[in-house]
Amino acid sequence: MLLTPLFYCSIFATFALLNDKSDMKFNELHRRLEQAGWYIFKETDHRYYAHKDFPYLIKVGRHGSKEVPPNEFNKVLKKAGLK
Repeated sequence: MLLTPLFYCSIFATFALLNDKSDMKFNELHRRLEQAGWYIFKETDHRYYAHKDFPYLIKVGRHGSKEVPPNEFNKVLKKAGLK
């Protein structure tokens, strides 16, 4: 089977979207959750996000322009159903 260049481009594009983006800032993570339908349920020193289709809250720190640690980034995306 011969694979076309378009096939390789689509694989790399998909990998880039799903790959850990360790340089993501907390502000970007909050924005990404809100674009996926999550809304702020409660704000303290953390933001608690709720969604009508999920029976739990997601807790995300409010660190602004700091980078999100990769383990926390993966945990939040998995809970949000984005990964």
